[in-house]
Amino acid sequence: MKNRFFIPSLIALGVTAFSMGGCSFLNPPQEETTESTTTVEDVDKDFSIGAVKDKTYTNEFFGLKLTVADDWSLLNEKEIAEITSTVKDNISDDEIKEAINSGDTRFIMYAMKNDKTQNVNITVQKLPYSTQLADFDINAYVDNSVEQTKELLPQNGFENLDVKKTEITFLSEKVPAIHINAKYKGNDIHETQVYCFKGSYMASITATSSGADTTEGILNTFEKI
Repeated sequence: MKNRFFIPSLIALGVTAFSMGGCSFLNPPQEETTESTTTVEDVDKDFSIGAVKDKTYTNEFFGLKLTVADDWSLLNEKEIAEITSTVKDNISDDEIKEAINSGDTRFIMYAMKNDKTQNVNITVQKLPYSTQLADFDINAYVDNSVEQTKELLPQNGFENLDVKKTEITFLSEKVPAIHINAKYKGNDIHETQVYCFKGSYMASITATSSGADTTEGILNTFEKI
């Protein structure tokens, strides 16, 4: 009999600890990595939470697109709220952007396989400085997030926890990632999380699966635009 229990996205259990807390140890960067005269304000003004059309989610700001298979669904805000309890239902796109710009971390996309054994989501937070500055250290961010995850998940019923930093190919580039294996209600849970940066915004892209580890395959369905 196929296992149809609902698997939680691990990030949904502690999105603030995973995202906001992960950057708290970083000192505000001081130097630009390039000689470009484009300011972070110029970049940030184009921030968008993206849009869903039929089976496709597109976010031109972060330069990515996801088209889900026929047996997957892109959730609306009410459905996301029921799963994550992080936002009220029927919230508008402008309200989500306003919350992010006020310092909150918000889900901007959540897709789930119809049998509820796999999901992928994107959360966004706005940092108090540009991610294109020299002192911003993504590897240090991931290292710190690994340690926070080890503390957080046992408090939410996860057992046999294995959390590690790894490297995967995402949007045709090698990037650092967090990989998680755990037991939840007797089931094997796997998760891989990667990041996209632009201006002062950081997007966390998280794939979760039950049983077999299909998380990297899920992330590989994203396209670069």
